Amino acid sequence: METTHEILTIAIPLIFLIALIFWGVISAVLNHHWTRYGLNAKKIKIIQKIYFGLSVAFLAIMFALMIIYLLYD
Repeated sequence: METTHEILTIAIPLIFLIALIFWGVISAVLNHHWTRYGLNAKKIKIIQKIYFGLSVAFLAIMFALMIIYLLYD
């Protein structure tokens, strides 16, 4: 029977990959919606900068924590 650590070693990169794919799809849909149906182009640019800045920061934190967990067990 596999230990919890062995399961997490396999599951964590898969979860990160699924989160990355989900983020890409949601970002594409939101970006299309904002650019196509946005009323104020200036506000849309600000919203996009905030959204992409924060989401890339969260993905970078997730990636760093994944690497730390996998390397320093």
